[in-house]
Amino acid sequence: MVENHLKSSFLSITKQVFKDPKVKEQIEKLLIDFVRTLFQDPTAPACLMFDSSKSGFVFREELFWCKLLAFIKDGNFTEEERSRLSDQLTEKGQDTDNAWRLLEYIERAETEKKIRYLVNATRSLLEGLIGQDDYFRICHVITYTIQEDLNFLGNNVSPTQPDENQNPLLTEIKDFLYDNEVQGLFSAALMYHYVFNAGGERRFAFTTLAEMVDQYAVNFGNIHKYPDHKMDANSPKQFISVEVS
Repeated sequence: MVENHLKSSFLSITKQVFKDPKVKEQIEKLLIDFVRTLFQDPTAPACLMFDSSKSGFVFREELFWCKLLAFIKDGNFTEEERSRLSDQLTEKGQDTDNAWRLLEYIERAETEKKIRYLVNATRSLLEGLIGQDDYFRICHVITYTIQEDLNFLGNNVSPTQPDENQNPLLTEIKDFLYDNEVQGLFSAALMYHYVFNAGGERRFAFTTLAEMVDQYAVNFGNIHKYPDHKMDANSPKQFISVEVS
């Protein structure tokens, strides 16, 4: 079920930001510092500057800033991690296109879970678990696939288990009959037509892209499904595990 309470929860943040001057000042600084670091530009970009007092500040802008705030707070990125993310996305300040892409994905995320999936994908990038190309593939899927289909993916993708030499074992492929979820995931290149069964019915299976989306975003931090995600006990960082329903 799409989380219709997303806007109301973000609106509660918005009210807190705009009605409490002290909170507003703190959050303004947090947001502006993140954007400045991401773009490696102390002046901005100007069109992203958070200013709730300007006459043209409308609901859509408020909602974007609240989504970005949720991304920052859930990510809990250190200053060093923010700088590293900026270096990776902007080629050390030479090209800001990818930084803009990340902000667009955050702006388009319509559920709280999707914000967390984007955080998880970003954490996977920073930890060196995926490269930048796969990072943006995953972010694109998260943004443009409806929450219900992502829930189905998270509940049904089976992780590939490595053998003693860390090579993936060839296991029986889990396939599905056609239905609405399958159609949605098929359209997003997350499932493919696998086989016709004995009765002539089409069966579908998950693509490798779907497995990446599950491992590095939807179920990232689920140590029961992906034991390798477990972090060292002395690490200050904790992966965000999102309950899939």
